[in-house]
Amino acid sequence: VTNSGTGLVDDNTLVITATDKTDSSRTGTSGQILVVPSKFKVEAESSQVVGKAFPLAVSALNAAGGVTPNYQGSVNLNVQPASPPTGAGLLLPAAIASTSFQSGKAALNVTYPRWGSVTVTAADATATSVTGSSGLIVFHPASIQLKLTPPPSPRDFFYTHELFSMEA
Repeated sequence: VTNSGTGLVDDNTLVITATDKTDSSRTGTSGQILVVPSKFKVEAESSQVVGKAFPLAVSALNAAGGVTPNYQGSVNLNVQPASPPTGAGLLLPAAIASTSFQSGKAALNVTYPRWGSVTVTAADATATSVTGSSGLIVFHPASIQLKLTPPPSPRDFFYTHELFSMEA
């Protein structure tokens, strides 16, 4: 049996050729066999700031949970909102190029434009059933600004129970 790829069977396109031991003229060749990882491991710190770049790590894993060092696929990144439950923003960049994987791992800086809690899902661009998700990531605003109407002149304070308006 020969392999037209790199010789490692953790992620590759393989072609298998079988040859009869007693009659080498009798051979058969398979079509291309795509060997993909079993799943992805997606990691990021659980607390982030809206719009600020943060490191995201994605590892391609085999069925035993080991890293597949030859993985060179493209990966799409999606956001699953947890709270609020609708209206997720886009993670940028939204994909990892195949050239970003080194020894089965990719690390890149990404940004997310909304507050709330999400999980990030990585899916192989070709074998879309190969996925993995991060733990819950909470995005906090960098700052909050609150504008209050000033108290009536000449005071610089409000009385207890006195009404005023504010805008966030």
